[in-house]
Amino acid sequence: MKTVLLLSLLLLGIHQVIAAPKGVTASLKAKWSMTPFLLETSEFIGEDGDEKFWHFVDTVKELTVYKQGESVRSYYNLIIKKAAQFLTNLQVNLLRFALALRSYSPAVHASQQ
Repeated sequence: MKTVLLLSLLLLGIHQVIAAPKGVTASLKAKWSMTPFLLETSEFIGEDGDEKFWHFVDTVKELTVYKQGESVRSYYNLIIKKAAQFLTNLQVNLLRFALALRSYSPAVHASQQ
């Protein structure tokens, strides 16, 4: 009887541990404003080599003039589409993640200084 009771309590404890919500919230505030997605994407591609970087720059020359009628989302998708010409699927996913984190923003800001 003790064994059944102990086993029941143990299973309830494990169920509560598994069902417990886990969440992490992080916030980072920088001293500079957001940098353009196009420049951050250029930094990302530039890490893969100068040749890819310059090919990407030649490809996106027409993107440097942002059209007023386009949404930020469509502009972002267009940048990703152009970058995908030079990256693997895994690298495209990493680029999306890097842009979401704005991890290349400090590098862009430093080069603007």
